[in-house]
Amino acid sequence: MLHQYTDLLSEKYPEPLLQIYREIVEKQAESTGGRKHYYQIVEELRIMKSIIGGDKVVDEIIKKWKIQYRNRSAMMDELNRA
Repeated sequence: MLHQYTDLLSEKYPEPLLQIYREIVEKQAESTGGRKHYYQIVEELRIMKSIIGGDKVVDEIIKKWKIQYRNRSAMMDELNRA
């Protein structure tokens, strides 16, 4: 449902919207999965990048994950494509 309203909310409420997305992707990243799982996370990150200020937030997340989840090769591959 969040995706449905992202375009409408992103102009007026970019910071709270980015925080919601951040919580979602952080929760998704906690669990391991296959390449499809990581692809879906990267898709969420791409949506975040389209929100004002999202580039900075996404860069912070990716930098953190490259350290925290460095042993997940499929995740690292997908993050490099983001």
